[in-house]
Amino acid sequence: IATVDEAYQALPGDLFYPAKRAVEKTQVAMAQAFGDQKSETKLHSEFAKRRASETKRLMKGNDPQKNAKATRTLSDLKQELKNVDKKLAVSGAVTADVAKEVKQNTEEIKDTLKQVKDDMAVESADKVLAQEVSDVKDAAKVTELKAVETMVTQHLQGDNSVTKEEVKQMISTTLDNVVVEAASNKQNADDANKVVEAVKVEVKDMAKNAVAGVAISSSTKDLAVKINVMATETKDASAKADVIVKEMDKQVTEAKVLLSTGDLTEALNKVREATATSQKVEAITDQTIASV
Repeated sequence: IATVDEAYQALPGDLFYPAKRAVEKTQVAMAQAFGDQKSETKLHSEFAKRRASETKRLMKGNDPQKNAKATRTLSDLKQELKNVDKKLAVSGAVTADVAKEVKQNTEEIKDTLKQVKDDMAVESADKVLAQEVSDVKDAAKVTELKAVETMVTQHLQGDNSVTKEEVKQMISTTLDNVVVEAASNKQNADDANKVVEAVKVEVKDMAKNAVAGVAISSSTKDLAVKINVMATETKDASAKADVIVKEMDKQVTEAKVLLSTGDLTEALNKVREATATSQKVEAITDQTIASV
């Protein structure tokens, strides 16, 4: 039991990690051999969640090779999401209850990768790796939306493995998550602006000291120019994010109204719009933080 548990908790580079991955491949092969597309979809979804957890644990550790290893786990995670997407795209291959499970797993994946992103932003980590995390997180959003679409479609076609209330709850939860994520990204943009404004004040104080007879270096002058430019950029980014968030709030409100009337198809269309709008806020925030 201890050996199995150690293998399950293993990270890339650990003795039991190859065994862990071999077991996963065997499970998928068995599901494929029996033509069990439901089980195969659930396995790929679960393995994607594992790769996200491994990435988080790697980035919090002290392994000198953690960036390279995290790049591999992110690549494997993205592939697992693609495997899930393929199954969701096949009509009738996935039942509504399986789609619901996929949706729940992708929510966890997004939350995990958000924590990784936030930690990397604070640590000023590898920008290439940070972008990879962001890209995979976006891929998880796509899979999540496809899962919700599949759940709605299957239910409307008579699949009663989930009730209409469960479908509505899943759509409502998706909307709530979009709002929370957009608000978090908007707050990050605002915080970045506050940081730059604070540094701008510090640089002004340096300039005042120079006027008082204290020498000011050319590097400080260069910094003053860069800070002024960055202050303008962060202020603009915060304003743009605010406009986009208001647009998204309107879309979410419209979706909630449609949901209350039981119009699942149109509510889903609004979910797509709101999700796309939310991603615009995240893109603005990511670019701003990277620049700062």
